[in-house]
Amino acid sequence: MDGNKNRKETKEKALSETLLICLVLGAVSVGCVIGIVSAEDTTNKKFLFDESHHQSWYNYIDAGLADFAKELRNKGYQVDRVTDGPITYDKLKDYDIFVLPNGLVGKHSFDEGVKLLTDDEIKALKKFVADGGGLFLFGSGWSWVDYTHLSIEKAQVNRIGKEFGIKLNDDIVYDPTNRYPGCREGEGCPIFHRPFIKEHPITKDVYEITNCKGFPSSLTISDPSVDVVISGDEDSYTGYRGEYYKKGENPPFIAVTEYVKGKVVFAGSVGFLLSIDENNDGIKNLYEYDNKKLGLNIIDWLSVSLAKEIASKLINSVSTKIDALKRKNVDTSLIEQALSKAEDSYELEKYDEAYELAQNAQKMADDAYETAGYIESAQSEIDEAKSIGADVTDAESKLKDATDALNKGNYEYARSWADDALELAKHASVGSVKIIDLKALATKYDQRTVV
Repeated sequence: MDGNKNRKETKEKALSETLLICLVLGAVSVGCVIGIVSAEDTTNKKFLFDESHHQSWYNYIDAGLADFAKELRNKGYQVDRVTDGPITYDKLKDYDIFVLPNGLVGKHSFDEGVKLLTDDEIKALKKFVADGGGLFLFGSGWSWVDYTHLSIEKAQVNRIGKEFGIKLNDDIVYDPTNRYPGCREGEGCPIFHRPFIKEHPITKDVYEITNCKGFPSSLTISDPSVDVVISGDEDSYTGYRGEYYKKGENPPFIAVTEYVKGKVVFAGSVGFLLSIDENNDGIKNLYEYDNKKLGLNIIDWLSVSLAKEIASKLINSVSTKIDALKRKNVDTSLIEQALSKAEDSYELEKYDEAYELAQNAQKMADDAYETAGYIESAQSEIDEAKSIGADVTDAESKLKDATDALNKGNYEYARSWADDALELAKHASVGSVKIIDLKALATKYDQRTVV
């Protein structure tokens, strides 16, 4: 596993940059939400880092995460940070992604102690995700306990993570055979690799990642809908304080989940994104292995609200049903008009509105499809009656009314009239004998089952 330089076709050397926010040229901030906007903003996606809960310097976008922030700006993201709490829904609602690093400092560092996530902040974050936002949580559990002297349950990422069925553990993940170059066996710097990196949008083209000399923690999953996408391999285990996972139990490192219209990614460390060169090989952590690719994939996946995906799937589903209705010779003009409104909203990136409009079109299509079944049944009964010379004039007239009502979107009337047509066809007569009576006789004499 050594020789990382040979595995990379190109080595990306990051230029160090110090972004002094709120201090340069009298930059204006509102509620200390500070913006760093790329001149090449092509995605219109807005990204907010939390720096209001006593996070360590290496979780700041002008320090430890400076290169990651630069890469995001290069992709067109607007990268902002919030330095003054509390976190409210009003601060979050205009953003696509919120990043919450775990805090570290405690009473031994600051007299006021660590700043915990409040119940109101948790409610705001849940609403943000439910409304389609992306939430990225990361941090190591052992460092939280070591530096704050508080229980792992009080960690910021756990206060909100438990709402989605994911918990950060107070441990370190070890791997005796796949370690970052320069690490000894007792040090927790594993290389996570395929096939323990599962297929998922955030792991596309990601084959090996590492925290370098950082010590990652494992996760505990309590909700079966959570998907572990990166875990330790067959001989990885956890230790330091307690043994959450033994060898062969594949300690989870990164997990993802979906909640209403939003998404969550939870990582057991931020080491793979840092702007530090822990191996002194001229390559910062972010640019080791496939670390940068993983980080950008995470943000790209989080930036797309499930509202968009759900609306797209529903629009496609309605379109398929319209095609099926056309094969039944149903006039779908009204349904297509309704679907067109949904498609227009989708193109304008009004995904919630598009979904609601597509739901309306879907209901129309479902009603039309069900009604077409009523009409087909009546038509079949009429055809059978005609085949033996019955007078079906009244039935055909009623069926025409049903068909006209269907094409005009009056589905309840159409089904009622189709039922009437079916009954008229059953009671149509051949001379003085009704069809329904002829069927009864057929049942009596040759044991056929006739409805």
